[in-house]
Amino acid sequence: MTQRVRFDLKEFEPFSVSVDGKSFGYKDCYIYAQIANLPAGIHEVVFKSRTGLYAEVTVIAEEGADGNAYGLHHGWYTARIISEEEAKEVRSSWAVLREQPLAPSGPWA
Repeated sequence: MTQRVRFDLKEFEPFSVSVDGKSFGYKDCYIYAQIANLPAGIHEVVFKSRTGLYAEVTVIAEEGADGNAYGLHHGWYTARIISEEEAKEVRSSWAVLREQPLAPSGPWA
């Protein structure tokens, strides 16, 4: 598990996290599960990589750092690699509160 990691992204710079030497981000992974408390600036996501690894990531917005259509630019995150079984449990529990993303088809399936 990563410790709290600060990020300060430039506009249009892609967000990604590094866990145990592996990179996870919106560009290289798909969102397997997600939930958020946007007024509190908290977004939790489980990424699934093309290689089948899962990472649970919690992103906290810096106070006063408003996101825009390109995402959040300032804050911090924690992340950890989780098993497929744990990813399914997280997805199931979050599905009670929010509809979860559909799994992609094609090479991601």
